[in-house]
Amino acid sequence: MKRFLLCISMLGLSLCALGWGRLGHSTIAEIAQRHLTPSARANIEYYTHGTPLAEYASWMDEVAATPPFDKEFAGWHASVATPDCQSPLYVRKAARGCRDGVTAMEFFREYLKDFRQMPDSVVLQAIKCMVHIVGDFHCPAHVRYTDERNELKYKVSLLGREGTLHAVWDSGIIQLASGLDYRGWREYADRLDTWDEAAIASVTEGWAREWFEDCARDVRPYIRTVPEGAELDRGFVDAHIGLAELELRKASYQLAKALNTIFSDPLIESGIWFLDKRTAVERSGLMEGDAIEFAVPVDRLPKGTWVEFGVSLECKGDKAPLHYMVEYYDGGQWVSDPSRIYNDGLSDCSFYTVSSSVRHPSVYLGTYCLRSEVRDTLKARCRVCSSYAVDRTPLDAFADGNKVYLRHKKSMGAFLKPLGTVRPSRTKEVLLIGNSFTYYYGEPFILEEIAMSQGLRLNLSISLKGGQSYRQHCGLDLTRFGCTRGRYDFAFIQGQSQEPAQLAADPDGKKDVCDAYCELCSLIRSVSPRARIYVENTWGYPGASNGGFASLEEFDRLLDEGTTMLAAAAGSRKSLVGQAFTASRERYELLDTDTKHPGLAGAYLKACVVYLTISGKAFRGDVPCCGLPEEEAAYLRAQAEKVVLGR
Repeated sequence: MKRFLLCISMLGLSLCALGWGRLGHSTIAEIAQRHLTPSARANIEYYTHGTPLAEYASWMDEVAATPPFDKEFAGWHASVATPDCQSPLYVRKAARGCRDGVTAMEFFREYLKDFRQMPDSVVLQAIKCMVHIVGDFHCPAHVRYTDERNELKYKVSLLGREGTLHAVWDSGIIQLASGLDYRGWREYADRLDTWDEAAIASVTEGWAREWFEDCARDVRPYIRTVPEGAELDRGFVDAHIGLAELELRKASYQLAKALNTIFSDPLIESGIWFLDKRTAVERSGLMEGDAIEFAVPVDRLPKGTWVEFGVSLECKGDKAPLHYMVEYYDGGQWVSDPSRIYNDGLSDCSFYTVSSSVRHPSVYLGTYCLRSEVRDTLKARCRVCSSYAVDRTPLDAFADGNKVYLRHKKSMGAFLKPLGTVRPSRTKEVLLIGNSFTYYYGEPFILEEIAMSQGLRLNLSISLKGGQSYRQHCGLDLTRFGCTRGRYDFAFIQGQSQEPAQLAADPDGKKDVCDAYCELCSLIRSVSPRARIYVENTWGYPGASNGGFASLEEFDRLLDEGTTMLAAAAGSRKSLVGQAFTASRERYELLDTDTKHPGLAGAYLKACVVYLTISGKAFRGDVPCCGLPEEEAAYLRAQAEKVVLGR
């Protein structure tokens, strides 16, 4: 907070009157919110906790006389232009010492470039300010000129009621013309939000300076047209409402442009958070009761809609929270799925995290059926549900190691998506153990979405860590906990990409590969004796010189032979992912740019194979394409059916 106030005080920003009043400001904010991109909306709602922007629209006026805001925000409510309506920095500096709204918006654009690394309260305060400032410098009574102050604080009367001309512009005109009071902002937004994309684009080019200069040109013909003491009638309102509503519309669409520019992320679309190393989403200082919130805009979701939510969370220090509860916003309150809650001896939770030294992300994936209708925004969150840090000490908001982040490097950082209202007819408990061959492009998330479309709900327990062999998984706390957490119907174990082939090439020298796989199977059977366990036959790849083998074909052959040996030794079965890759790779590119890991098409094909292995039934009806072209997705599904079902 001190950092924020220090930065804005450098602008040296004097208090002006209340531009537009609550009706105008709330209307601007509501229209702007309707035009946010999905990612900007999701990012903003993380900080607002779903509170409509309209409810923050007059906050700067409400705190205007309260220290320290009386000094820190002074001057942000207006801006200044030359007689020919230009507002370069030197004009703003000479006329107002940079105490103006345009300079403030330019400051925010730079200041918020790293908003994810800032305290949540600071970002929220910045959002509140921007929502107000853009509206203010569009109010005709807040447009200053170097040759005319245009404050309009002299007395007039409107329909026999005395006040200032400033107040007439702030709220008198729009309230009389609309017939609405401050509570009617949603209705007023419905009336004003009528411009098409071309009209909106024509007024949103540039940034705050260009927007204000355009407003100054609109307002200039109206200055000095009303003398002091004038008695204004309804005709005055009718003659000036056009200007007022023009500026309200421009402010609305320009505010949306400003928020989209700052908060949009091209890697976040439709509720899918794909992350890479440069855009890792990090949270620090979390305490019990704090939450990492995810939100996606929706039109309307009826009661009974199923929702899929998943998150991959990794600690960046051992002072980070230990326990999290996954909750959905449903019926005006946050609720959790009781069937996915357990107690680890310290706290009830949906999942827990492990030491940052292990570098093992915790993955939660579940489906939930909404009990109430959802309008506008679908929300889920991971709430810190105990006072314990990962090292079992009390949480400390200021500890250096209190940091977590969404998993990146082609992982699915998080996923939130409605799946429709068809209730699944069956539920299966499934364990997934693997590494980057499973987490690239979020194959478990794709698997769940496909299964739900076929009437099958999967309760997935997941342990994924990059590069792990069977033996390494035997030593991971999250893997061992996953193996013994519940009674599974199915378990899929995917080891390091070369070790089955290495086992086939050197059975004696690589005996521990077989021993470690059998150990994992035994651990699963200790709690789930009837579980069908599958070793994943992964794919050969050209990267790293065919994985170190003579050819791609030799790599494929040895993978097939090695997984057959593993399945025989442990009394398990094979999941024929590699065979499906071989059948499909001539037609479509299945691998990522490293020619090793799966791309989106490869992750989709792998998910199809796993689903068919579980269900034993061909696909029917509409099957989601999960981001692939329909033709490509249909082809991959058909190849998976041929390999798994022999069709």
